[in-house]
Amino acid sequence: MCLVPLLGDPGLIMYVLDVLRPLQRDHDEQEARVFHRSLRINRGERWKSLTELSGQRKFHLMNPSVPITCNLPFDGGMWRRSKQLLKMMRYFRDGFMVGGDMSPQFLPEKIRTVNLIYDGSTEGSDFRSGWCIASIEESLFDYELLEDDELIERVELPSLLTDSEGLDILMIVN
Repeated sequence: MCLVPLLGDPGLIMYVLDVLRPLQRDHDEQEARVFHRSLRINRGERWKSLTELSGQRKFHLMNPSVPITCNLPFDGGMWRRSKQLLKMMRYFRDGFMVGGDMSPQFLPEKIRTVNLIYDGSTEGSDFRSGWCIASIEESLFDYELLEDDELIERVELPSLLTDSEGLDILMIVN
């Protein structure tokens, strides 16, 4: 519609769009083909690529912290952070983190709770109230296992209970 005042002819615009749509579709399909072919690279081809890079002395393109099965341009720090974030995202399941009155936490409270769980400082340690991260992760694993079980009521599922006012305390409720 913005081209009508510029070109002055709706028929011309329709003609141009009819020509450009197949070109755009072909371009998108070509990009999709390249992407999906890259997903089909097997481990042997990846190792061969790694050997070639090593032989060409292009060590800056190789990274030992990134698994050989990952062909994304990650460096070691990005890989570790992405693994940590993927682990932390599991905590955002509905009903797992609850406030002091057993009502579900809102997103900002959940974010602060998860950040404090994995905080290595004394503030994080005080927040965990003596619970180790492994125990908290175990309760999340139990929640994920039991969440879809129709025989178990919501009250029986493990949860993380935090003080809804100051987020001062963390308790695992089973």
